[in-house]
Amino acid sequence: MTSNFGFVRSEWPSLFAEAVRAERSAAFDPRASCFYARRTLELAISWLYEVDATLRPPYKDDLSARLFEPTFRALVGNGIQVKCDLIRKQGNNAVHKTHPIPPQTAIDVLRELFHVLYWIARRYTRAGLSIYQRVGSPSTPP
Repeated sequence: MTSNFGFVRSEWPSLFAEAVRAERSAAFDPRASCFYARRTLELAISWLYEVDATLRPPYKDDLSARLFEPTFRALVGNGIQVKCDLIRKQGNNAVHKTHPIPPQTAIDVLRELFHVLYWIARRYTRAGLSIYQRVGSPSTPP
């Protein structure tokens, strides 16, 4: 199976593996898809906090606090921050709520995850420009 997340495979194989798990389960297990998308996001954001010296540790060591930490928001801008928070919320809903998760929700979450990982890859890889040329512009700019 080819993946929409192939552009992260060489630089971040663990992110790629988790994103592919989310991608593969979107149609038949949207709950799992949202869970793995959130997990992928959490791994990516943890990595960002490890490598980017401009990010200050948040008041609390969890995903929500990291996403709303002022230095993170300043770094990523409102568009990426909103996408991250949507992934976080839908992942939490998938784990904690009992109502069914529609496949379209999983697809929406995967689209936002693509945009977030794409932003990270463009900013933090040596091949950022060549990734842009291979993948092309996302349908909704981050």
